[in-house]
Amino acid sequence: GGECPYIGLSATSSFMDAQTLWDATMAHSIAEHLQSHPEALVVHVCGKFHVDGRLGTPEHLLNSYRPATDMTVISFVPHDTVALPSDHHLHQAVPESVFSTEGDYVVLTN
Repeated sequence: GGECPYIGLSATSSFMDAQTLWDATMAHSIAEHLQSHPEALVVHVCGKFHVDGRLGTPEHLLNSYRPATDMTVISFVPHDTVALPSDHHLHQAVPESVFSTEGDYVVLTN
């Protein structure tokens, strides 16, 4: 398995089980709120591991609890962890292929 680059835990079975349960719980809470408040805008803030590639919490929400949910995933990524072309300038758009497993929108941070 891999290792979480943010907290250093290895991706063991029990770690992944715990993350999956956490994702399912967050998705269930969002679905329950939207059931009670169908016009609500929910802003769910979590670690990017829980939403990368629209997996984790979004996956549980769409596949298990509320398939018709309209969502946008915004992922924050430290700019110094991104492999950009050597001729790239920070004010230029980043090629989509660089963030193929991130959110719908990516914000580069310092």
